[in-house]
Amino acid sequence: MGLASVLMVGLATSLGASAGAESLLGPSVEVLAPFNSTSTSHATLSGIACTKTTSCVAVGSYENVSREGVPMIAVKTAAGWARATTPSLPANHARAFSTSELVGISCASPTDCVAVGSYEDSSRSVLPMLTTLSAGTWSAGSTIALPPSASTNQLARLSSVSCVAIGTCTAVGSFIDPKGHAALLVASSTAGTWGSGTLVALPAGASFEPQAIGSVGLTGISCTDAKDCVAVGSFVDSVGAFVPLRVARVNGVWRTAVRVALPPRSQVIGSAALDSVSCNGAGDCVAVGHDTNGAGGTAPIVERETHGAWSGAVAIGFPRTTPATAGGLLGAVACTTRSCTAVGELEASDGTVAPVVLVDDSGHWQPLQRLASLPPTDSHARASGLDGVACPAVNSCVGVGDLRAVSAQGVVTSTVAMATRITPLRPVVDPAPPSHVVAEPGPSELKVTWLPSGDGGSTVSSFTATASPGGAVCTSAMPSCDISGLQDGTRYTVVVTATNAHGTSRASKPSPGVVPGTAPGAPTGLGITRSHDRAELRWLASTASPGDPVSRYVATAVATGAPTRTCSSATTSCALASLTRGVTYTAWVVAYNAVGPSARSATRRFRSL
Repeated sequence: MGLASVLMVGLATSLGASAGAESLLGPSVEVLAPFNSTSTSHATLSGIACTKTTSCVAVGSYENVSREGVPMIAVKTAAGWARATTPSLPANHARAFSTSELVGISCASPTDCVAVGSYEDSSRSVLPMLTTLSAGTWSAGSTIALPPSASTNQLARLSSVSCVAIGTCTAVGSFIDPKGHAALLVASSTAGTWGSGTLVALPAGASFEPQAIGSVGLTGISCTDAKDCVAVGSFVDSVGAFVPLRVARVNGVWRTAVRVALPPRSQVIGSAALDSVSCNGAGDCVAVGHDTNGAGGTAPIVERETHGAWSGAVAIGFPRTTPATAGGLLGAVACTTRSCTAVGELEASDGTVAPVVLVDDSGHWQPLQRLASLPPTDSHARASGLDGVACPAVNSCVGVGDLRAVSAQGVVTSTVAMATRITPLRPVVDPAPPSHVVAEPGPSELKVTWLPSGDGGSTVSSFTATASPGGAVCTSAMPSCDISGLQDGTRYTVVVTATNAHGTSRASKPSPGVVPGTAPGAPTGLGITRSHDRAELRWLASTASPGDPVSRYVATAVATGAPTRTCSSATTSCALASLTRGVTYTAWVVAYNAVGPSARSATRRFRSL
């Protein structure tokens, strides 16, 4: 169900989005209509089924060059979405300016699906339609026999289907009786053969005033086995309000539909419905829809079944956005063992309409998120929504809907079908190992820094740096810490791990080896004794840590126009040889230990002999 049909809103400017949503929502892509579509397309996708993350089938409708509204089927593979194709309509379908569509689909395997909707026949009656994908080939569209209580000038449709095995499916919808009353329609198939449609009793207190199809009917179904299902929809009560309903099929028998309790509100007469339901197992279901809230606007609602008990509808609060949210609905839901994902639309106070996603994480509803990733189209103002969702894996869903270009007068000038990736829950895994670990030496310690990497979907609570050899550690919530109590003069490497709510990362790559301690003090007391082509240098020993003594001294002499000369010694003297005669040299000495070099000694100048 589109938000425009509920709110009749005008549409104007940009969409807006919730902060942070794009990490979980999108990207979105246009799903191309068949080649014979009009330039304005008016294409939309209403339902989707996925048997795995790389295998999805979506159904909807578009406008062809003959100005017919006709069904389309689009397929997603690992390569992406292929251009949609048109299934064959029933032989008695109407031609120009007629309308037919597919709105629901269920797949028991990647090559076996059933899609349902409606078509207009040559007498201009609207009849249920279904088409079957069997062993990879789509059948021509066909209809089902309606209940004996159906009107001869019919207005009927199938809105949703659920298949628990190949050839074993149940579909729901609505039809009109001879007095113009809308009624609840169900039909089932066994071994691929569909039986006649049957009537499901409305809840007690239902009004029997003539109502158009759409105000009363079943719009969503989820079956857990061949004989047990839950369906949802709406009906008109005795005071003329549209009210959500729910009905169960138990052991092959449809019960009487029941009225769903709504959240408290001030309206006596309003509009509400449950549009979709998804069950993980018997007694474990979630239904979504919309309700007229106390302010007179349309708001999303959800109802949950736990251990066979239904909660009653609960209102979902709007996100805080700019511009503010004025109304919204949820039109489809898909559940996995860990979460449920619902999709729909939100209307902003400036009249724009944006897709919205609602995620249930282990029984807790998260804030609504607007989808900001939209396919590129023309420059007109846009309205968009998601009408179908499927979740082939615990943390992988696909939503489908449409993106509408709207004129300044609020007229929809063109529509393109769209699909979007949805990651319902940010997966929580071990963090990634930190990188770029650097250790700087100090007296009996190392000052360690690093760069955090991916947090694994949960905030990193701590980092641990470990020195080797010895295994001394330091822990910090920040990307740095000091490892103390180390042995001066010993060469260490350091690795770092990160820990979040899920666990601890693998160790980082080791840092370059470093030695804790302090460099020696600069040598002092430099003296020089000259001889032929040589100079003997003497100095006083440098100060150094007892755990990291001086290992060597290096003396250096430089002169303009002459080669640099050096000598090295483990004691406090060494000789510079092969000096150039008559040249004035500048000499100094540097002490080394495991940490590194000292500062230079004071320099001395001498003229070689």
